[in-house]
Amino acid sequence: SHLGQQREADQATGPCVANLSYVYDHHERELSERLAKLQHALHHLTIATTHVHLDHSQCLETVMLKGPAEQVRQFANQLMAERGVHHGQLNLVMVQAGEHDHHH
Repeated sequence: SHLGQQREADQATGPCVANLSYVYDHHERELSERLAKLQHALHHLTIATTHVHLDHSQCLETVMLKGPAEQVRQFANQLMAERGVHHGQLNLVMVQAGEHDHHH
């Protein structure tokens, strides 16, 4: 079942790709800076970041992540724990090692 798969992904370890989305208030003092610092500290997990301005104070950011599921979840939790971050959601997909050929 889809729910079972989701629960597995919540517990699973190993390689994954993930999409982390959250809304944050860019008037919140130094929040953008803290989020950027966090992303730089874990840049090996971050593939891409998309940033959208929703209105005069709110931004939507989506971060594509790739790496060990434990690290990805830890990153997501740290980021969503920041004051001023709302509606954080992590969508995590486990990938089999060996599915990706790195000799592009």
